[in-house]
Amino acid sequence: MNNSWLEDPVITEWFDIIKNQRTAANYRREFPYYLEFVQANTEYKTPSQIIESRIQQLRSQARALMHQNIVEACSMGQLQRMYCNHGNQNYLQSPILSGTCNQKSI
Repeated sequence: MNNSWLEDPVITEWFDIIKNQRTAANYRREFPYYLEFVQANTEYKTPSQIIESRIQQLRSQARALMHQNIVEACSMGQLQRMYCNHGNQNYLQSPILSGTCNQKSI
């Protein structure tokens, strides 16, 4: 594998953060094996694509967790339907979610 992966913006930022030279050397030696495995087994070909994919996975997991928390709060009766004076829109308020405008129960 060539060293073009070292020019990827994610990698240059990563190595800027690593202060220990031995750690950086270990990553330079070992990361190409990981990258080769990922390239052979996924559609991702660059370190930036790998990182972006992981960020999307984490966002998806966070949304799923938030949804689960809301469903659990609803089932325990912790959410109340509230009325928002700004735009006459209904929204949910709970310890998990909080509104930012004047609120009145409906």
